[in-house]
Amino acid sequence: MSQYRDVPPRAALIWATRNELFAVDPESGALRWRADVPDLRRMFRCETALLVVAEKGVWFIDEASGKTVRQVKLEFVPTAALLAGERLYVAGPEGSIALTVSGERLWSAKREFKGGFSAQQLYSCKDAGGQELWRELIAAAGGRDNPGLMLGDLTAQPDLDFN
Repeated sequence: MSQYRDVPPRAALIWATRNELFAVDPESGALRWRADVPDLRRMFRCETALLVVAEKGVWFIDEASGKTVRQVKLEFVPTAALLAGERLYVAGPEGSIALTVSGERLWSAKREFKGGFSAQQLYSCKDAGGQELWRELIAAAGGRDNPGLMLGDLTAQPDLDFN
């Protein structure tokens, strides 16, 4: 009989610190593997992979071995992320990105500040091939940005501790 949030058989307990992941046997405490992930922010499990959002990128790690399968570089510091089905969405004050769970880029958006005294911000979004999907020029607002993400009933709030 399946219960709410059953643990998959032979699943490791994944212990995350700021710069490392440890896969520990939940019964014995034995270390299965360790992986370096600098400035770790968030982690998600998707089937047999771990999706790890760090300050400079997203790491796709094989849960059984701890080996990095793929890494996608980020051009912004992430403050929020959410996993929705087969998609991982990551956002920060300077941009956002949508990836498949295998690491394929679907689209990315960024914020640029226009120089001079105009105090304007340009937001733009490009598809995986670099084709611009949209752009918006708006008046710059003061203060710090702390973006979040929302998709249907899923919400990811910013990591205010990192700002």
